[in-house]
Amino acid sequence: MTVSDGSLSNAESFVLTVNAVNDAPTISDIPDQTIYQNSWTGPIHFTIGDIESDASSLVLSASSSNPTLVPNGNIAFGGSDANRTVKVTPALLQSGTATITVTVSDGVATASDSFVVTVNSVVVLGIAQVSGSSLHAEALGVSGSPNMVLEIKGAPGTSYQIEASEDFVSWTAVGTFQSATGSGTFRDASGGDALRIYRVREAPVDLDLKLTH
Repeated sequence: MTVSDGSLSNAESFVLTVNAVNDAPTISDIPDQTIYQNSWTGPIHFTIGDIESDASSLVLSASSSNPTLVPNGNIAFGGSDANRTVKVTPALLQSGTATITVTVSDGVATASDSFVVTVNSVVVLGIAQVSGSSLHAEALGVSGSPNMVLEIKGAPGTSYQIEASEDFVSWTAVGTFQSATGSGTFRDASGGDALRIYRVREAPVDLDLKLTH
């Protein structure tokens, strides 16, 4: 810095030091999700970034506001570099809403984004209350009644395999159904009093499955 009166001048110097600051990473918006009970969201795509750090070095974490519905361990990440995915798997037989918060960290600063997962219940039937309850193709029917009758409306001439489970893990084929009109009934006489979950494998999108008694 120099000052002058037109004839004489004087100068003074000083050092200006600009200290670096750590900028927080960034994360894109993750949209809310609505799914059916006993299913999952599939991979939801989002992006992350940081001015100072390579995206591959950023660390992701997640938490659930409702761990009964969505345990923290049921939130899984995928992808690499800036392009990442998150998959949410609710607990079996649970329905409701949970806010999932995804956090990205560069080791010093963090950024977060939250989204809501809504889990709609499927028809869960009691031992006696089974009449007139319809199930969509993507749903599962539950009943504890022996000699369960399933009313099926599908594609004419198409063969369907009906499977049953008591734990959502082990599935047993209990029979097949085929009709020239696509409609008819299937009776499961192998049930008993234990709760059984039914599904139709290789069912068309428009299949209408109804448990009647």
